[in-house]
Amino acid sequence: MKEFGLAMLALLLMVFSPEMIAQSPPCSSSGKVKVMLLGADMLPDDLLAPNRQSEWDHLVQGLERFHPDQVLFPIVGGDLEDTLMNRAYTRYVRGYQPLSRSLVAQLGYRLAFASHLDRIDGYELSETMIPTLDQQVSPNLNILSLKHKMANKNSLTNYFRFLNDPKVVAAERRDLNAWAMSHPDPQVSKYMGALTSSHLATMREILQSVDADSKAVLVLVDASSLSFLIPLMDSMHEIERVDPMAYLQVQ
Repeated sequence: MKEFGLAMLALLLMVFSPEMIAQSPPCSSSGKVKVMLLGADMLPDDLLAPNRQSEWDHLVQGLERFHPDQVLFPIVGGDLEDTLMNRAYTRYVRGYQPLSRSLVAQLGYRLAFASHLDRIDGYELSETMIPTLDQQVSPNLNILSLKHKMANKNSLTNYFRFLNDPKVVAAERRDLNAWAMSHPDPQVSKYMGALTSSHLATMREILQSVDADSKAVLVLVDASSLSFLIPLMDSMHEIERVDPMAYLQVQ
């Protein structure tokens, strides 16, 4: 994909508002590569329980209707991790290896296999260092507690619907902005600046990892990144962002 300048992306990131996430639908013009950003977070404690395995199947059946011809998962080990990931995927496809507890196995391998893909592709996570904040100025962590409860008390599909709900994503970003505005502290400014730089780098890695001949790409991202990545992707004329909510069947 075409590499976009960091200056332009930074400008786009500065001017968007949370309301853009909740109200602006992705464009629908033909001839563009379709990209679905699927947010994920902490997984349920009983990940390998029989009922959870059925829920993974249900989740994948819905996402399969997107007909992805490329599946992108975040990696941190470069080519080595990509090689190991696909070696394990090949063993799974051939029936030699059961699914592990990892998200790439439970979701990525299932979806790639159901979509008749011969591999899973990785995009490198940003190496931007996020400063550690003093406890007294750290963001409110209530959302983390809520996500943990949602993960363990809901079906996987309903949990993913919660994580990817545009209103939830917008509210999470609105809370983050309000927190930053209420803490005029130099370390908070550095923290927000590092977050911005990190997501700019992540978007660049995603774009560079999309194959030139891909028509429908599913990209797994951290759910907390959606409020940064969605407005960036919606601003790119070469891409049609696809809302995952239509493919997350209520269970």
